[in-house]
Amino acid sequence: MVVTGASSGFGRSMTELLLKKGDNVFATARDPSTLADLTTTYPAKQLVTAALDVTSATAITTAFAQAKSSFGQIDVVFNNAGQNLVGEVEAVPDEMARKLMEINFWGAVGVSREAIKTFREVNPAGAGGVLLQMSSAATSYSAAGMSYYAASKWAIEGFSESLSREMDPKWNIKIITLEPGWFKTDIFKNTSVMPSHPAYNDPASALMQVRGIANGVEGGASVESANALIYKLASGEVEVQKEHMTVPVGEQAFWLAKKKLEALKMMVEIYEPLSAGI
Repeated sequence: MVVTGASSGFGRSMTELLLKKGDNVFATARDPSTLADLTTTYPAKQLVTAALDVTSATAITTAFAQAKSSFGQIDVVFNNAGQNLVGEVEAVPDEMARKLMEINFWGAVGVSREAIKTFREVNPAGAGGVLLQMSSAATSYSAAGMSYYAASKWAIEGFSESLSREMDPKWNIKIITLEPGWFKTDIFKNTSVMPSHPAYNDPASALMQVRGIANGVEGGASVESANALIYKLASGEVEVQKEHMTVPVGEQAFWLAKKKLEALKMMVEIYEPLSAGI
């Protein structure tokens, strides 16, 4: 498996899970020295690490070439690298919002493109592969103060759904979009939290609750349990029924998905009559 964003959170946990199971891993991070403890524990024939900035198309191509050279066939790509950004829309400078989109959306697009090409042209004909796209339950409920993060995840979901429909079934390429809820990762340690805009300083607001989480409040479920489920999907232990699936991960994610379904149902019931005959 190729894992992007392997230095922490879901990526680090997945890398450790794969290694314990005896799988081969090509683990990438902006700073691969963060994986030094794993490289001293596991042999180079099982674990290869590399620097990867997903905003660089050249770096992505180089990383995949190295992965192919190291292991030959690449069966699964965990497209996980990403960042977070918390702040009111009025408080976030455009350049920071655009940087987030470069990483979370365009970076994921670049990795997706290279993964699809590898599954089709490098792996044996029909062997295919599985592309795991890391989205978020923010696509079911976009919290206050996380507009740009949510936008990046909505974007990758739309991209992935359309991409899946471009796949020829004989290529045997599966795309699974993952929507985890709140898990115990260190994502907020690497989150840019903007100074609050004066107009949004109500301590009781939902926005301030999000800021509290971003500033270190503990919570969330075990990321290891989430990755155990993701591994089952990637390995085929749980069969993927279609070329593309969107899978909420965790009880919170399913609770939010159900709330979204209820809202959609209500919207259809109320407004569909207005479009009759149009």
